[in-house]
Amino acid sequence: NYNCNTRVAAEFYRRDYWAESEVNVEVWLEKDALASVLEPVVVEECGLDLHVTRGYASVSYLESAAGFIRRNGRPTHVYLLTDFDPSRLSIAETVTAELIRRSYPTEVNVERLAVDREQIDAHRLPTRPTKTTDSRARKFMQRHGTGSVELDAIPPAILRSLVRDSIERHMDPDRLRVLKLAEEEERDVLRSVWGGAP
Repeated sequence: NYNCNTRVAAEFYRRDYWAESEVNVEVWLEKDALASVLEPVVVEECGLDLHVTRGYASVSYLESAAGFIRRNGRPTHVYLLTDFDPSRLSIAETVTAELIRRSYPTEVNVERLAVDREQIDAHRLPTRPTKTTDSRARKFMQRHGTGSVELDAIPPAILRSLVRDSIERHMDPDRLRVLKLAEEEERDVLRSVWGGAP
């Protein structure tokens, strides 16, 4: 139908943007439940894949991801989104170190986008008790002075904006403008073909 075809056109042009980009950009999300929140931005608006790790990124997952990055060959920017607790911070550190090591010689930059202490304070995010059974709990509470926070606590609009801003850092405004004009022209053609309103 008309809406489906315009969406395909939009995705095509944005994917075309990354095919000629000097960098590779990836968004990694630990929670499957939040995929529907970020897909509209990551997949539909920006033409990237959303990588859902479902908690801990296994060795096989990391090796597969690193293999893709090596084959791609372009400098890669990976944005991680996880809960704010001792376990997830430790996992993020491990993922960062292992992905960089396994992707060599391709350059990889890993940035944890959320949740962090600044976001907790700025948006007054609700905390939950940190599991004291976790051997890293005491050090975590001493360092951060707060309880644990779920990624889900960040309002969806703020989460989408955070991810969009991070992706757009790597998009040249002039190239993006040209592609958006081409996309609009394609939509006009689709409107005439499928009988949509102008």
